[in-house]
Amino acid sequence: ADISFVFGLSTDKPLVGDFDNGKIDTPAITRTNQWFLKNTNSTGEADANFVYGNPTGDQQLLCDWDGDGISTPGMYRDGVFYLRNSNTTGEADISFAYGTPGMKAICGDWDGDSKDTVGVVDGNHVYLRNSNTTGVGEISFIYGNAGEQFIAGDWDGDSKDSIGVFRDGNFYLRNANSTGEADLSVSFGQTGDTALAGDWTGEGK
Repeated sequence: ADISFVFGLSTDKPLVGDFDNGKIDTPAITRTNQWFLKNTNSTGEADANFVYGNPTGDQQLLCDWDGDGISTPGMYRDGVFYLRNSNTTGEADISFAYGTPGMKAICGDWDGDSKDTVGVVDGNHVYLRNSNTTGVGEISFIYGNAGEQFIAGDWDGDSKDSIGVFRDGNFYLRNANSTGEADLSVSFGQTGDTALAGDWTGEGK
């Protein structure tokens, strides 16, 4: 690893985002429905914390829903997304139904418009939307295997996010949101780790 540090507890859920529009992604953790955000990739106290969502049952997301350069929280609960445009306690700014309960929620900028939108994964079927509204999947394809960890990121610096999977200590990343072979495979970590993706250096990848 080029960077390593301690933040949070081993039982916390790790997430990643840009919380100060600094063009570099940094860590967050959630502990039940409490969110703790850091503005640097270093050991230390959280720079921001707030409560959002339910203590159990929510799938938690961090993405830039409004294109202001700052990642803010989202939740996926029983087939409904609840998205918030500030890192504070409060009600959802956007809510809509998409997918069905039990699907895996993801988010990213699929079309390069600088706004993140949602997607869902059903087994190894991926369904992505280019707006945060109810509707059908505008992009759909098969990738990876059911039960794998799905992640999204801009692997090639084209300002569009695409899909990757983490399997037994190996990342398999694709530069297009379509069925096909991985464009890039990387061995990092081990089976049982939680996979994350972010731009740690501000280079746009």
